[in-house]
Amino acid sequence: MINGNPAQHLLAWHDPSAALEAGQRTLLAQAGWRVVEVADPDATGALPAPPQALALRLRAGRDPVTAAMLARGPALATRSLVIARVDAGEIALAAAATRAGAQAVIAADDFSPGPWRDCLRLL
Repeated sequence: MINGNPAQHLLAWHDPSAALEAGQRTLLAQAGWRVVEVADPDATGALPAPPQALALRLRAGRDPVTAAMLARGPALATRSLVIARVDAGEIALAAAATRAGAQAVIAADDFSPGPWRDCLRLL
């Protein structure tokens, strides 16, 4: 039980380009997630409880977070569910993230509860 709500699962959120807006956080909560933004995806051990999932914003090109995830994805996936967030048109990046260990891929601008609720089934 997290914050008195048994339906909420802890989601570590890493997006160095943008903080979550209140409306986005509300939509994720409706899907069953309690979001904690993290500056470093490797520092989730410092959270008060281990997260059930880690959402990583990946970008095509020379993005260091993306490169690290693609290199260390399987190691990250052993600690929690890895959800890659990619631009909707980046099918090659989505495929690479899946090969690297992401168990789910969601469009970076999709905060609708459906896809995020679907991720709960993977826990």
